[in-house]
Amino acid sequence: MLINLKEQRANNNRQIFETNFFQMLNHLNEITKDVGFTKTHMEDPDSIYYGREAIFHLASIFKNYYGYNLFNHGSDYEKDKIENVIINFESFWDDHGGKLSHYFRWLYNMLNFIESKKDIDKGFYVKLISAQLSNQELLLMFYSALTPRGFNFQKFIIKYQMMSNFESSELLDESHSKFMSKADFWSKAR
Repeated sequence: MLINLKEQRANNNRQIFETNFFQMLNHLNEITKDVGFTKTHMEDPDSIYYGREAIFHLASIFKNYYGYNLFNHGSDYEKDKIENVIINFESFWDDHGGKLSHYFRWLYNMLNFIESKKDIDKGFYVKLISAQLSNQELLLMFYSALTPRGFNFQKFIIKYQMMSNFESSELLDESHSKFMSKADFWSKAR
């Protein structure tokens, strides 16, 4: 009878966790849909994007920050210096972080929620989250995790191999994978 009570308590705790987790996952999807970005064109009227389409455009803008510095500094620009990459991300964040801050805070808190639980397959639940992230979301998360602001993401990226379905060739420069050498990027050699 004591064993049954322990099993029942464990089942109840798992059900409570899963209910909370899937509600949080649904809320992450709602937050993602609410990410907005207005792209102004020289000849065309403003274009407004939401959700993953907005994140796609924001990731492109981040790439442009990097490309701009690469172009303007020419051979003097050390593209494989983490300090330069952080400066680019921080500049991007100063201009556009308000569009993504709620999204990243919620994603981080979801990962932290999973990490705080006992007696669950944490990797399974993190993989459920990772499977829903686009390449642009993974790109932005990776570079955010290199900065002081997003540094705490690194432990989750590494521990749960969150980049395992993301190729390092999709980074701003493939050499940047060394900035988080244990991130375990996907490769064709697998």
